[in-house]
Amino acid sequence: MSEKKEKFMEKIRNQLSGLQKFLLGLLIGCLIGSFFVYFHMKPKVMVEGVVDGTENADVVLEEHLLTHTTAEFQEAVLGFAKTHSELIIMEQPITITTTITKAGLGNLAIFSKVKNVTFKGEGIYTVDLSRFNAANVVVNQEKKNVVITVPSAQLQYVSFLVEETEYEDTERGLLAFGDIKLTTEELNELEVKVKETMSEHLEEARCLEDANKIAQLKMYQFFQEVVSAIEATYTVTIILK
Repeated sequence: MSEKKEKFMEKIRNQLSGLQKFLLGLLIGCLIGSFFVYFHMKPKVMVEGVVDGTENADVVLEEHLLTHTTAEFQEAVLGFAKTHSELIIMEQPITITTTITKAGLGNLAIFSKVKNVTFKGEGIYTVDLSRFNAANVVVNQEKKNVVITVPSAQLQYVSFLVEETEYEDTERGLLAFGDIKLTTEELNELEVKVKETMSEHLEEARCLEDANKIAQLKMYQFFQEVVSAIEATYTVTIILK
């Protein structure tokens, strides 16, 4: 092979080698570029929020998705109050014994008759939620507490248990005969007076205090269940007014 031809072939080999290097470099560059584009252009779900200078997706999600508004708690509490406008919170048994006297001739004891009658009843105490409104429900988001103001318990009525009335034997004077018999009018008047006496006892301070203790406990149980249905981490405080 001539020297001129050999130089020509060497030049060709050098050109091919350079081209190969260029193509190889180009291939590597394309691969690196592809990875760069993939990782930087890949769609991301971003949750905006900064806690102590750093993004914290869990905190932000809790803040945006798990925080309930005051209106939500108020609506739930008011809904319960609307369907339970007058809640019976206590039934207090009461017994009153009265003496019936039928005077005899000249109001003398030997002609008189006496009978003791024991009347039984129940005092029904209620909490009136018929005027309940949003102002009765205050939500503290920071403390996760719902303060609910409800009316104090009150004696609504006295249930007279006529069938449980107990009549003792009649005590008669030496010259008195027969049993004591009351007319319908007399019996009605007696029952009215007995109910009034029962009401007076049931409205004494100690009875109302006991009713309010039970009212506060029951109101807490009712409304804590309502609030927990919205958010289990919130507590309830009941204030009687």
